[in-house]
Amino acid sequence: MDKINDAIPAFSALMNQFNYTQAQMDQLQLASEISTGLSMVAIILIIAVYIYMLFYHPRDANRVSLRCVIGANVVTLVDHCIVWKLGYVTLDTTYCQAFRVLDGLFTIMSCCLLGVVGVHLFLVLVCHLSWPCRPEYILIPSCVIFTFIANVFSFTDEDLPAEFEKLIHADTRECWFYNAFLDRVYNRTSWIYYYSFMFLVIVVATLSSVSAMWKVYFDKRRNQRTMDEITARGIGAAVPDGAEHEHRESLASQCHVHQHTSNPFTKVVCRSLFYPLMPALTYSTGFAIQMYIVNPYHSVDFAFAMAGNVMARLAGVFTAIIFFIDPTVYPIPLELWKKCTKRIPRTT
Repeated sequence: MDKINDAIPAFSALMNQFNYTQAQMDQLQLASEISTGLSMVAIILIIAVYIYMLFYHPRDANRVSLRCVIGANVVTLVDHCIVWKLGYVTLDTTYCQAFRVLDGLFTIMSCCLLGVVGVHLFLVLVCHLSWPCRPEYILIPSCVIFTFIANVFSFTDEDLPAEFEKLIHADTRECWFYNAFLDRVYNRTSWIYYYSFMFLVIVVATLSSVSAMWKVYFDKRRNQRTMDEITARGIGAAVPDGAEHEHRESLASQCHVHQHTSNPFTKVVCRSLFYPLMPALTYSTGFAIQMYIVNPYHSVDFAFAMAGNVMARLAGVFTAIIFFIDPTVYPIPLELWKKCTKRIPRTT
């Protein structure tokens, strides 16, 4: 950044809200690349396991929530691939100019696909909605439309100070630094508009997930009370001596069936409801930074910028954690391991 500061004396005034040293900039870029790499590895594992499930466990894979989650991960993977090169191009390249638009599209799209998981379960579990077709035929096009509306300003509005043109060839990391930080300063209106839609996704997804979680919890408690009452009435009722043993076995069988049919469903639904909370975890820091720099006299602390920078690139890691604790998914790695060990001949 010393080269940039030498290229234009007014630059320190333009970037005073993200005023970091060269060493700090190197740390921010390195943290971004490491986080992006970890997220890409996690997403590739998710996709690989899901493909395996499509062939060997199609019933478990054929869930609306999983299809939306996989779609979100594919979009995020493409975005990460684009980000990977960003730190090695200059601001005047077509690649850098296209990234600003594509990153906004891919980020909102992945958040929407995760968010509609909670909306879908809310509509089904709480509102008892019966979809006229496969839900993703409605949910995914809705996400696409929402994504383009949320990025209107990115298509039409980009404001750069005249002095900034002198920085075009000052540093090869200019494109990354501009898109990660300086763009927030120069195009506040565009970013606030963008984050308003992001915040809408976060709020709707969070409320939908919490409501659906409460509904699942409430139904589970109610069903448990009902089974307890049935069991109590059955034990206290007058039953002929010859049929007493058979009657108790029947009640025990009903309780056993109830536990084994409701608990897996409850666990799957509860795990699925964590997906819509991911946008809140990954992008709330960035939203807070944008709101903080609305005041031009606010300077973003390095630790604050680092947190927002890293969290925004760890979406795949957080999604993988939820994915692999899904009751229908976590047995898959062990199953794959057993198949691989069987094929490896043992040496005597």
